[in-house]
Amino acid sequence: TRLVSDWSSDVCSSDLVNHPHYYRVMFGNAIPDRDQYPELADATARSFGQLRDMIRVCQKAGLLIKRDPDTVALKIWAEVHGIVTLVIEKQIPFTADNRRKLRQMVMLLEQWTLKGVKATP
Repeated sequence: TRLVSDWSSDVCSSDLVNHPHYYRVMFGNAIPDRDQYPELADATARSFGQLRDMIRVCQKAGLLIKRDPDTVALKIWAEVHGIVTLVIEKQIPFTADNRRKLRQMVMLLEQWTLKGVKATP
């Protein structure tokens, strides 16, 4: 469950909300030609690779479904980055000034994501 359990803290953090340009550079389209910046491409690949590696460990321990680790990682990656993008682009209007409500919503999304990839007994 630690796989995505820090979402609510990260997504609702003042660093992310107050400095969205860091996120846009790392994961967004702020840099159209990433091939010009191999260090950035490497950092992004390492980040995804760490997630995939954690998924493999959890799969071996019987905690997550036995599916292709890249596919499971992409599911989690897309959900995390989707909510982050909505937050930093202020596309969730009723939470813009209400961090508590946002944190509650993100915690619920965490639970749904984990439910979708947990191994069934």
